[in-house]
Amino acid sequence: MITNHNPEINPKAFLRMITIIYGALLVGQTLFAIVVYSIAINPVLNLKPVNDIFFYLVPVFVIAMGFTGSLLYKKRIENARGAATVKEKIAGYQTAVITRLAPSEGATLFAIVIFMQGWNLYYLAIAALNIIYFLVLRPTRAKIEEDLNLSYDEKMEI
Repeated sequence: MITNHNPEINPKAFLRMITIIYGALLVGQTLFAIVVYSIAINPVLNLKPVNDIFFYLVPVFVIAMGFTGSLLYKKRIENARGAATVKEKIAGYQTAVITRLAPSEGATLFAIVIFMQGWNLYYLAIAALNIIYFLVLRPTRAKIEEDLNLSYDEKMEI
């Protein structure tokens, strides 16, 4: 017999859980950048795009993933706002946050991998800027309440 293991989200533990997910994603990309930088062989900052397609591709990709994440987030939030219960709303919010953060994290990891190919600090700087953007996306109680348009009673449940 196949069962669906989809545990219900406890509204009171939700904020802690979403913070842990966010923190894990942030720490993962930050530690990867630090480790890669620490093993770098003669890293240099080269701002001249001599036969390097990634010089333009990496920043465009990072920006595109930021926009993609934001668009997907807005669609998911609209769906979550229409949910009937607080549990459904926060489950939708969790999905929306992960959908927003994943493209940004992927772009950061891509920039770091490209840095590894030639040890050009330009790519690591782009990754660092995207990590700073990632910090701005941090889910807080106030953002959750505002994004989901929670009523007073719904706010008290969380």
